Amino acid sequence: MKKILLFLIFTCSSLPISAVAGTHCPGGGRGGIGIIVTFEDGYPVVSKIFSGSPVAVDGKIKIGDRIVAIADETGLTSSTKGMVPEDFACIATGKPATKVTFLVQHKESTGNINPSKVELVRTLNSQTMR
Repeated sequence: MKKILLFLIFTCSSLPISAVAGTHCPGGGRGGIGIIVTFEDGYPVVSKIFSGSPVAVDGKIKIGDRIVAIADETGLTSSTKGMVPEDFACIATGKPATKVTFLVQHKESTGNINPSKVELVRTLNSQTMR
């Protein structure tokens, strides 16, 4: 598995979201969910989780999980296969206190197991990585 790009999908009030999302996404203050992903085999894969973040508190997404689809607060769902990092960052982040939904293929899953649906609320809190 080739790691293509590593970037932050979490924001706080004193830091820009990232070089990727910060210059590409429309709008101001963006909330995040508290993960760092790499792109492997065309999919975003969780490589870090920030403690206290929406992902950490929810507990359903783990390091190594593959995000196979993403839906924004309007419900528009997109496959993440082949999605450019900038587009993924713009959908994963957004107005604080809004929902984002992921379909996640868990690392420990084998075969053709259906992905899990995980709904999170974006925040502006910064935390430390675990």
